[in-house]
Amino acid sequence: MPEAPIWNMQQPSQPTQPIAHPFRILQINLNKSEKAHLDLLNRVKGDDWDVILIQEPHTVNNFSAIWTPTNFRPVFPEDQGRDGTTVRSVIWVSNTLDTLG
Repeated sequence: MPEAPIWNMQQPSQPTQPIAHPFRILQINLNKSEKAHLDLLNRVKGDDWDVILIQEPHTVNNFSAIWTPTNFRPVFPEDQGRDGTTVRSVIWVSNTLDTLG
């Protein structure tokens, strides 16, 4: 008669590093709408999204300034708003992300 298999009943060891959460990205087109931009500013939290990709953001003045939530940092194209060109996009990166390492 064959022997019964021997099962290892030990508990798996606990991970030594924290489990990383999924990378959360929001992509949105604001159609240059001030109302949509302000709504996004008021609703977004630093722990909801890691990166927010915005097409056609609302700009506030002749310098093409773009309001950004305090818990995010903006990333613009190098030639943002120069020579009277229209700003077509901005990326907001959450301050919780380590982008220097």
